[in-house]
Amino acid sequence: MKQTKLYRGYPNEYAALQRIASFWTEKNDFWPVEMVSQSVARAHVSLRYYEEKPDVWSGLILYQLIDDQAELIYLFVDPSKRLKGIGGILFREMVRTMCSELNHVELLLEVRPSNAGAVKFYESYGMKQTGRRSNYYSDGEDALIFRTVFNGKL
Repeated sequence: MKQTKLYRGYPNEYAALQRIASFWTEKNDFWPVEMVSQSVARAHVSLRYYEEKPDVWSGLILYQLIDDQAELIYLFVDPSKRLKGIGGILFREMVRTMCSELNHVELLLEVRPSNAGAVKFYESYGMKQTGRRSNYYSDGEDALIFRTVFNGKL
C-alpha cells in the first residue's frame, strides 16, 4: 500500500492529517491543521502524502504552483520514519507532477539554517542558497532561501 496520494479533503484524510500534524503542532513548527486544510482548498496549492497503510501517513509535502513558479511550503516526515527515503519520494513526486504540467518550473523554499539535514537534502536535489530572510521564524531564527529550476525533469 506504500504510495503517495493527492489530498482531496475526505474525512479519513483529514483525520490522518490531524494525526501527523500532532507531531509538528507540539513544537509550533508549522501551521495548525485547519490552516493547512484551508490552504489546500485554493486551486494552486497541493498536498501530497505518503501512506504506508490505510489512513496512516508517514509524510507529506505542501506546495503551490503559480504559472511557472513553485514554492515548497512544507515537507514533513514522521520523526520515527525519517532517513528512510520518504522525504525524497515526496519531493520527487512533487517535481514530477509540476514538470508534467510545465516544462520549466522555478522552485523556491525557505529552510532554517539550524536544520542541517534539510539543507543537505535540498542541496542533493540541486537547490542553491540564493538569500536569507532575517528573523523569519517566530523564534527569531533566520530562513535560508533556496532556489532551482527544473526543465521538464528532476
